[in-house]
Amino acid sequence: MHMQTLPADRRSTIARIPFLALVAALFLMAQAAPCQKEDEDRDQGIGPQAGMSYAHVAPGQYSEVYMDIPLTAGDVVTATLSGPGVVGEAKQSATSQFGGTVRLTWRINKLGEYKVDGRVGKPGEAGKTIRPTVVVEG
Repeated sequence: MHMQTLPADRRSTIARIPFLALVAALFLMAQAAPCQKEDEDRDQGIGPQAGMSYAHVAPGQYSEVYMDIPLTAGDVVTATLSGPGVVGEAKQSATSQFGGTVRLTWRINKLGEYKVDGRVGKPGEAGKTIRPTVVVEG
């Protein structure tokens, strides 16, 4: 029986196929994992992931803490910020008419850890809990 040998450039290409398939499979698994986690969170009453950030708007006078949260059309978010230097109303709410990201803004006058305790959902429903935090540093 006579076996035909492939040219060197074809052998290296063929040898890469299983490796590339493995990389592709790992990539797809990594992409699917957050969706599974979000489904588990939703089942346990944990709301969407809210991003927290801050800006020193007038250094030495005040800063702002922001919460960005993805909502679907008709969702209402109600959130209360707690921390060492919340200025003004700590409780805020917003409604998303078309879906997308909603930003809530609080004014603060002290550095430290700030926490939000809130709910997201449709009006009249119990909603899901959100509890993001941010540490404001100088």
